[in-house]
Formats: sequence, structure tokens, C-alpha cells
Amino acid sequence: MAAVWAAAGLAPLITVLALALVGLQPSDPAGDRARARIAWVAPWTTLPALVLALAGPAAGSVELPDLVLGTTLEVDGVARLLLLVVVLIYLPALWTTAARRTHHSPLLSAILLLCFLGNAGSLLAADAVTFYLFFALMSFAAYGLVVHRGTTAARRAARVYLVLTVVSEVLVLAGLMFVVTGGGRVLTEAPAAVAASPHATLIVVLLMVGFGIKAGTVPLHVWVAPAYRQAPAPGAAVLSGALSKVGLVGMLRFLPLGEAGMAGVGWAIVGAGLAGMFGSIIAGVLRRDGRTALAYSSVGQLGLLALLVGAALVDPALAPACIAAAVLYIAHHGLAKAALFLGAPLWAGRAVVRRWVAAGSGLAALSIAGAPLTPGFLAKYGAKEAVGDLPLLASALTVLGVGSTLILARALWLLHRDPPGAELPAQDAPGALATAPDHPPHASRAAILAWAVLALAAVLVPWVAGTAWVSQAHVPELSVANLWAATWPVLLGLLAAGGALWFARRGARAFRSPPTVPAGDLLVPAAALGRVAVAAASAGAATVRRGYRRGRDGLAAVAERVSPTAAAARGEAALGTWRASGLALLLVAALVVAAGWVS
Repeated sequence: MAAVWAAAGLAPLITVLALALVGLQPSDPAGDRARARIAWVAPWTTLPALVLALAGPAAGSVELPDLVLGTTLEVDGVARLLLLVVVLIYLPALWTTAARRTHHSPLLSAILLLCFLGNAGSLLAADAVTFYLFFALMSFAAYGLVVHRGTTAARRAARVYLVLTVVSEVLVLAGLMFVVTGGGRVLTEAPAAVAASPHATLIVVLLMVGFGIKAGTVPLHVWVAPAYRQAPAPGAAVLSGALSKVGLVGMLRFLPLGEAGMAGVGWAIVGAGLAGMFGSIIAGVLRRDGRTALAYSSVGQLGLLALLVGAALVDPALAPACIAAAVLYIAHHGLAKAALFLGAPLWAGRAVVRRWVAAGSGLAALSIAGAPLTPGFLAKYGAKEAVGDLPLLASALTVLGVGSTLILARALWLLHRDPPGAELPAQDAPGALATAPDHPPHASRAAILAWAVLALAAVLVPWVAGTAWVSQAHVPELSVANLWAATWPVLLGLLAAGGALWFARRGARAFRSPPTVPAGDLLVPAAALGRVAVAAASAGAATVRRGYRRGRDGLAAVAERVSPTAAAARGEAALGTWRASGLALLLVAALVVAAGWVS
């Protein structure tokens, strides 16, 4: 098993180095062929990690005491299922990237492999230092996914992502320094160390905000829609299905879930989760492009996961069930949403391809909405059971089913009407990274097969591996009550979507061309307020400078007038005239005569 551990880390790293070395060579047909061959090898470098996930606890652990401050890796109960999900997302994404056969496919493969190393390493890390290093590698490597197109919109989205990533890294690092100082260097000891710390509230706030940025929790979600919209399809699949979920894993690893009750912070997190769940419904429905609607659907689902974390902080007794439900939900949503994003380019393919993609994407959308017998049915049932003692939250999960159905129906309709190949902008910047459209008008067989593998995994893995590997997973009974409870929110959402479509076809303007919310939503007014603040500060500074100059000049003028030197100069200038000097001479003579007469 030691060889598998070594291959899991070295195979992707060596492939990245090979792509970098070949990429440094002059562009020629031989070099292009070499890069393409390496790009085709890249997907299979994820297979050693797949072996580790399948082996589970039998894989043991790896300790490297001389690496950094000591590195420990192991496959625990949380990491096993999520590592399997990560491999099943990255392998089709890398496969699709190689099948694109554009000039920069090897570059995108290298970026995806770096993200995979950070993603898998952060799941397998058994100590805080190792977790942070892999988390940072993953976060900064993902910048390449967002900026990859090189368009103006992509660079703008990448700037937003990078700024928030730096903020996230700083806050997470500060929180982990408190955790390690308090004796929580080993992840199994971190929750108890946070609970016992005198700075527990500060640590939880730092980690929640830091990890919340990565997870896209409201109001820290402003990078999600622009990034998902601008990343190429494999990058969007990875961002939505795997990378954003590491923020939630960080919460599960380090927050004092089950160790201490923190009702104030917990209810604040629950409030943020509810805001994400319901706010995303409005923002997602009022979209005019399918990929951004899918992004807002992710914001709502991530809000549900934040709600589970908050509920575990409110009532420590709920923590074990909430953690198990969160792990299962992350697995289900990650696979389903990655399948939707990876399949988005295929809507621009031939009619037969579009029919298969519509069927697979429809099944993935129904799963996210929680339709009966889908993996989403299993995941949402577990979430409701986990917060059963908080009935208000269970009701919120039901309402989310209606909203998710509406958003996803809108997204699939937009993808059908305007496939991404037609809606995405062409290259608009000199030196842009891509030299061909991201979504070709037809799809290769390799890309279709890669998407099919991911779609099949989204259906099978949560039911097969999730129920077997997650110890406290709640498996629903196939009773009439449970099936109806899962059915009516989806039916209500579909009826609402059908009614909107009917009104749109009847010519109702509000339904045919609804108002839209800018991608990034809260970022738009925040940026406007920032511009107003900068303009006001600049105007204030200019006013202060003008006042300073006027005051300085006035004081200089007054000082010049009252100065003895200036007075003597003025007197000397006055005596320089004949009239003044004559009068002065007569005055002096009169004084002399008067003095003599008196004496």
C-alpha cells in the first residue's frame, strides 16, 4: 500500500512537471504532439487515489516527519467517500480536457492536476499544517481555472476570486494558529481544543468566514456565479463539485461540533444558510443564461450544508447526525452538479446527443431537487432527520426543494434554448489564453463518454458507497408518506415552471423576458459603494489640500507683514524718496534745535 500512497502523490505531480517542461519548448508539431499525449495520460494519474478510497481504513496512514513541519495522511470516515467523489469528478474533467484538443488543453490539464493534488491532500490530511498547505495549493491553483479563457470578463471574475481567496487564506491561517497553539494540531483533537480555548468564539468566527468564502456561503458567495460562468466546462465542474466543498470539510474538521454548544454563532450560521437557500431561488430564477442559474443553485445547496453546521453548533447532540448528513449531501451534490456543468457544452451537439444529455441532466436536476428514489432523496432525508429536533429547519429544507426545482428547470430550459457554445463570448483580449471557443458546435465521443461516466456515478455512488461507508447515514423507508413528502415539492416546482413557460409563450412580457440579477449580486452594489467611497475620499482629500494651501499662503502673507525685517525694508523703501527723506531731515533738525533750547 505504500506504493499506492507514493503513486497517488507523485503521478499527478510528475505529469504536471512533464507538461511544464514540454511547454517550455518552442511550439512545433512535435512539441504539440508530446503535450497532447501527456494530456491524455493525465486523467489516469488520479487512479491511485481511487484505490485509496476503495481500500478505506485498510490503506493505513503515511507519516513524513521531515516534510514541512511533519506530514500525516490517512483515509478516515469523512475522507473516504469524498475522496472517491473527487476522483470521479476530476477523471472525467481531465478526460474531457484532453478530448477538446485545443492548443491550451495541456495547460488546463496541468491546472486541474494541481487542483486535484490540493483537493485530495486536504481531504487526506490528518494534521492542521498539512491541511492548510494543501488547502492553499488548491485555492491558488483554481485561479487558473477562472482566468483560463483570458477574456475581459474572465479576468474580472478571476480578480474577484483571487482577492477573496487571499482574505480566506489569511483568516483560515489565523484561526488554525489559534487551534494549533491550543493543542489541536492533530485533526481528531482540533474540535476539543477549540471548545476548550478561551478564544473559542474568535476561532469559530475566523474559520467560519475563511472557510465560508471557499464554500460560497452567503454573503461570502459573490465570487461563485462569475467564476462558474467564466471557467471552462471542466473547470466549472471541478469548482462546483469538488473545490467549494473543501470549505465545508474544513468546518467539519475544525469547528467544535459535538464538543460545545455555541448557540449565538450557530444561529448566525443558520441564518446565513437560510439566506443562501431562499435568496438563491430569486437570483437563480431571474437568470438569462443556464450556467449562472446552475451557479445560484449551488449557492442554495451550500446554504443547506451551512445550515447543518449551524444546527450542530446550536445543539451538540445533533452533531453526529449532522456531520453524517453533510458528508452524504456533499457527495450527492458534488457529483450531480459536476455532471450538469460538464454536460453543458454537449447541449450544442447533434440532436441525438442533445436528447441523451437532456435525459441525463434532467435526472441530475431531479436528484438535486430531492425527487423520490434519486440520491437527492437519500441526502435530503438524512438532512431532515439530522435536524429533526429543529422543525423550522426541516420545513426550510422542504421549501428548498420547490426552489431548487424552479432554478434547475430554468437552467435546463436556458441550456436547451441557448447552448453555451452560442452564448459565451469569443476571445476579446490580446494574448488571451484560449485560441478556440470553449464549447465547440459538436462534441467528441470521448467528451460524451466522460460525461456519461460522471452522470452514472452521480446516480450510483451515493446509494452504494454512501450508505455503506457513512456510519450514521439515515436510509429512508420507501413508504407512501416518505415518497409523497419528497414528491410534492418537486411537483409544485415543476408546475410553477410550467406555468411560467406557458405565460411566456402566451406573450406575457414579465415571463418572456424577466428582470435579471447581475452575476455576483451583492458584489455589484458593494463595488458601486466602493467607487462612491473612493470618489468621496478623493474629493475630501482635494478639499483638504486646497484648504491647506490657502491657509499656508495666508499665514505666510501675515508673517511677512509683521516681520521686523519686512518693516525695516518698507521703511527703507519709504525713505528712498526725496519727499520722505526731506521731511525726515527737517524732523531731525527740529528735534536737535528743540533739545538745545530746552537744555
